[in-house]
Parts: sequence; C-alpha cells; structure tokens
Amino acid sequence: MCRICYMPVLLSIASARAFFFHKGFGRGAMAEGGGYDEDGSPPRSGGVREQDRFLPIANISRIMKKAVPANGKIAKDAKETLQECVSEFISFVTSEASDKCQKEKRKTINGEDLLWAMATLGFEEYVDPLKIYLHKYREVEVCHLPFSKSHVYH
Repeated sequence: MCRICYMPVLLSIASARAFFFHKGFGRGAMAEGGGYDEDGSPPRSGGVREQDRFLPIANISRIMKKAVPANGKIAKDAKETLQECVSEFISFVTSEASDKCQKEKRKTINGEDLLWAMATLGFEEYVDPLKIYLHKYREVEVCHLPFSKSHVYH
C-alpha cells in the first residue's frame, strides 16, 4: 500500500505533534479541554472518560508502526503522547470549525469548514493535499461505491 494512502492521518498526526509541542503544552495543558487536571492527573470527578476523550491507542499505534522499520519498536509513552496530541489537535480544529458554523447559523460541520479552520489556525500547508483527498473521496461517494483507499489513490 502506498504512503499517500495514509496522508490525511499522517498530516493530522504531524500537525498535532507540531502544534502541541511548539506551543509548549504538557500533560496539564489538556485540563482546559477536559483532559488532565493541572497537576497532570486524570480528572477526579465529573470528567470525561479517557476512551471518550482520546482516539483509540490501537489506531494510533497501527499508524505509527507504518512509519518505522518492520523491526522498530515504539515506546508506550510515545504512543500515549501522540494519542493526546492527535486528540487535542482534532479538538482544536473542530472547535474553530464549529465556531464558524455557529456564526453562520449552521449545525453541521463539513469538510470545507475543517479545511478553513486548518488554514485559519496556521496549517495552510496541509490544506491543498487535503482538498485533493476530499475531492477524490467525494467522487467515490457520489458513485455510491464503498470507499477504499485503492479507489482514491490509484
């Protein structure tokens, strides 16, 4: 399978990592978004469950494994850190897109809203490749074919 098949996810992971670490966030930084308390511990009461806050670690791990040699190892804390970064990035972009939709009195966030949010938040370099991906995805969707990576990229 070609590398481009994972482009949207890899771009998101790379953007999340760059955003998360460039801004100097640590574990406690996620407290604002319902993640960890200021001391870096999970919320004690009334907090959101971890499985509702983060993408599944198995999915993150599977994508990370594709970026390392076959005999490469990925530390558990690296997977968990990237899981937090990706989840925070998704929340960050989605929140910006949601604000736009609310101002426009719309209830549904679409792909263009997410692309607009990414550009607005400083991730312009990812917008063009994702526009291509979205266009190809919609071509397949219109044909009522089941979406598969082979239809989009080959």
